[in-house]
Formats: sequence, structure tokens, C-alpha cells
Amino acid sequence: MKRILLPFSSHTLTSSLIDFGCYMARLSQSTLTGICINTDHLTADPASYSHSYFTESDASMLLEKAPVKMDSEQCIHFFIEACERREVKADVLLRGNGFIKHGTPAKEVIQESRFADLLIVDPAMSFHDQLEAVPTAFAKELLAAAECPVMVAPAVFDDVDELVFCYDGHRSSVYAIKQFSYLFPEMNQRKVTVLQIGENEQPVSEKEALHNWLGNYYHEIVFKQLVGDAGDELLQYFLLRKNMLAVMGAYGRSLISTFFKKSSADMVLRVVDLPLFIAHNK
Repeated sequence: MKRILLPFSSHTLTSSLIDFGCYMARLSQSTLTGICINTDHLTADPASYSHSYFTESDASMLLEKAPVKMDSEQCIHFFIEACERREVKADVLLRGNGFIKHGTPAKEVIQESRFADLLIVDPAMSFHDQLEAVPTAFAKELLAAAECPVMVAPAVFDDVDELVFCYDGHRSSVYAIKQFSYLFPEMNQRKVTVLQIGENEQPVSEKEALHNWLGNYYHEIVFKQLVGDAGDELLQYFLLRKNMLAVMGAYGRSLISTFFKKSSADMVLRVVDLPLFIAHNK
């Protein structure tokens, strides 16, 4: 993996989102490309990105208090400076009103995702004046239409000790597992739990085939069966868990197609504070 996209608002910047983006970029030795979405008609001169608006100590203090209110130039400067402090190679694209070629901020990001390996999404990111439920309309559009795998960022992140692969027997769930394994070979030492979702267990031959394939990438693999409503079972399983990363098939198309058509899907994203990797099998 070489290019990770991280969209953020030109007026707010959270240190937790940068922390997570830098963790993923540093892990995979990738460039972290910020998409600074400008919600007014301010423009930023690329030559000014290196200009310091605050002292190093001021910037550190401000980044501790999330979200930080800024203009687009300050936001871009903060992002690049924060990545440099975390030893991550970064660049920035400026998008927004007066610059959007594809209709909306989400469409602009989706277009850019065609030429990226991974898109990191903040499920609470919004461009409306009124409060929105999590995941917001912006986040949902990215999850449904992104043209590369998506990682939903948690509000608080520490580390990843265990990978959880949600498997429902459909090709989309296997595709997501494959894409994650290809993109993050650096995680091959983590424990892997395969959650089989459905009323009936998958055929033994299929389970063995999946186990054998996973054995090429991971060393510690266990299978668990969840029986019942997919949304309810996943919510109960992930609730209060820490240091896990979950991998699922297409948003709104399979698991978990029935899963993500229900309100329980949004409840998982709202209540469970874990990284969530989603890949579409188009």
C-alpha cells in the first residue's frame, strides 16, 4: 500500500483522527494524503503551507483540545506539521465550495478514492449546521460508494492486538478479508478471530478452505459462531471491546447486506469505538 486518503473539515481538526491516520500510514509505510474540505470560499496558497501560524508549543497545546477551530490555511498547516512530528510523509489536497467538480464534498472524495489504496473516514464528519447522528450523511455516502477500501476511524485509538473477520459465507466477506490481508501484511502477527454469522454454520469444507488460506498470512486463527440477528450479535460481540480491528464485506450490499440496511448497523458505528475495515466487491 502506498497512498491513504484522510478527508477532514477545513475548520476542525482532531488529534485522534490524525493519530489513527498516521498509525495506518506508518504501519504500511504509506503517504497520508489529507483532503482538506473547505466549506466557504477561502483559498489557500500552497506556498504558505510551510508558514508557521503558532509556535511549536502552541500547536501542541491546541491539538490536545479537539476539535480545533481554524481556517483552511491553518488546518492544512496543522495537518502537515502533525504528520511530520509523527514521522509520516504527508501531502494535502484542498477541496470545497467553488472548487468541487463533482457536485458535493462526498463525491469529490469518492472521485479521489479511485486513485488511492485506502480511505479513512471519520463517521462523525459533517458539513451541516445542525447536529447529525453518527454515522453522518457524508460518512454513509463514502462508505457506500468509495472506490477503494474504507477504514472507519475510532474516536479513541490505542493499538491493534486482534483482527476480527466477519464471515457470512458470501464472496463479499471473503473479498474484504483478502483486501485487508493484501494491504496490511504488517499485521500478520496479530491474533485472528473469524466470526461466522448466520443461523447455520458454514460447510466444514468451506471452513477448512478459509482456514487454510488464512494460514498463508496469519499464525493464530480461531473460529467463532454467532447465531441470530447479525446486527444485534455484532453489537453485543464488539461492545466494550478494545484493541480490535473488524473487517466486513460491502456496506449496504451484502452482510452484510441485511445488517447494514437496519438501524442496528448505524448503532454499531455509533456505539462501538473500534476501527472498521470495509471493502466492496464490485
